[in-house]
Amino acid sequence: MFREKIKEYLRLCYVTDNNAPPEISENQVKTALKGGATMIRYLFDDPFSALSCKDAENIRNICKSNCLPFIITGSILFAKAVKADGVLLRKNDETPETARAVLGDDCLVGISIKSPDDMEEIDFKLYDYVDFPVLNRIDEITFFLFIQDMVKNSGLPLVASEIIDSQTAKLCFNCGASGIAVKAESFSTKTMEQNIAHISSAAGILPRPLSLPWKNEFGLIEKLMKNNSENRPANHLLKIPSGDDAALLNSLPRPVITTDTQREGVHFKFGWQTPEEIGEKAVEAAFSDLAASYAAPAGLFINLGIPPYLSDEIIEKIYKGIRRSLSRHNAFLGGGNTSRSDFLSLDIFALGEGDKEIFPVRSGAYPGDSLYSTGPLGLARGGLMALQKRDSGFNELRKKFILPRARFDAARILAKNRVGCAMDISDGLAGDALHIARASNITIKLDLSSYSFDSLFIMFCKKYGISPEATAICGGEDYELLFTCSTDKFDKIRKEIPGAFKVGTCMEFNGEYIITHFSNISSFQHGD
Repeated sequence: MFREKIKEYLRLCYVTDNNAPPEISENQVKTALKGGATMIRYLFDDPFSALSCKDAENIRNICKSNCLPFIITGSILFAKAVKADGVLLRKNDETPETARAVLGDDCLVGISIKSPDDMEEIDFKLYDYVDFPVLNRIDEITFFLFIQDMVKNSGLPLVASEIIDSQTAKLCFNCGASGIAVKAESFSTKTMEQNIAHISSAAGILPRPLSLPWKNEFGLIEKLMKNNSENRPANHLLKIPSGDDAALLNSLPRPVITTDTQREGVHFKFGWQTPEEIGEKAVEAAFSDLAASYAAPAGLFINLGIPPYLSDEIIEKIYKGIRRSLSRHNAFLGGGNTSRSDFLSLDIFALGEGDKEIFPVRSGAYPGDSLYSTGPLGLARGGLMALQKRDSGFNELRKKFILPRARFDAARILAKNRVGCAMDISDGLAGDALHIARASNITIKLDLSSYSFDSLFIMFCKKYGISPEATAICGGEDYELLFTCSTDKFDKIRKEIPGAFKVGTCMEFNGEYIITHFSNISSFQHGD
């Protein structure tokens, strides 16, 4: 998640270890981050101990609260235990393949080189950066040539470590280093703030405000409630808002209720989306179920699972995104609950007011109907793949994954035309068509061969050697509406939804629910 901007994070690495008392090391880390440090590395060589794990976890939480990477030197298992963002491996440590197998493909893996001779033994393609220790007194000409040679031959960003003064730091940057690393033991507690300031200046880094992990649940709730009351849109359904044990609503003639969840590491990652975007997408995803039910959105309630590494500021930004989406749909936030959790989670209970005459069901498809989508498919899957591959050349696809929109506009048209079978496409065309086929006991033949795919999506598929049609069939989180109707009815609908197109045909059940001309087609799985 940090690889896309790795040079920014390597700019100034502060190295601490498990030898200092925890309260001292934490205070030093805070001072380093306020001074501008862009990464914290924790040197761990001793056997596991509860105290070392707790010390490292506390420092990790501070790093995560400031959206900065926390790296362990040497021990992959210790990095796994404390949920670090990566490891710096040394010559005789385990392999980078092992590190990624244990820590995940997103982890940062660096290699520490002690001498120029080590370069011959390293396969640099397996690493994200190189770390090379520098003595304070060096032969400037030899050092300049060696740094240049290492950067050129490795093709990786280089961190010059064990820097102890700003003059040496400037020299390293002039030689082509992407970053520098300073060790805690190089500074006394009394002079640390001043020394960090000098080295940060040499690295071209300014001091920054420090965010700390949340601790006060009641204080956090008070902040969120205050922001909610100040930004709540007018809504006739909310009679008594959040603040008491429950909210009081005016009656809904046809209440429609749905639930949804968003989980860190499954539905989103902080390296992919801003906190505001995470909150906004959570609402749109939940409201998409209301759109698929032809219900006008009214409001929602949120149970928030908060990990120890999030700051109040990040949580407030998430709720800023939530309110942005609610305002777009003139809906309210009625309340919810907060609880400590290992990872960020948003469990949402959404409600809306159903159409007076029709409620679509999955069991409403019939042989002879066709299957349609209200808009393009596969773009969100392309955006997700671009994020996974750290490919920054397809921003429009990435936006489709990061910021979807619930299709209430299309839902109103489908309701007006009395379309009786509809659902949103969140699990992918193959998976959601399967839901309809099973509920209606029919066979659906999927076929997108006649569809004109988005040109950027075609470019993406060509670049990575994948089929646009197969990717669109498997992809998830498009949040378009999937519906069935007769050809005559679709001709009317298409005049009002120009982007709608045919994706399949409904037939009598022949023993298989879904037929495609692709083998081994599977739908998007949120557990993958």
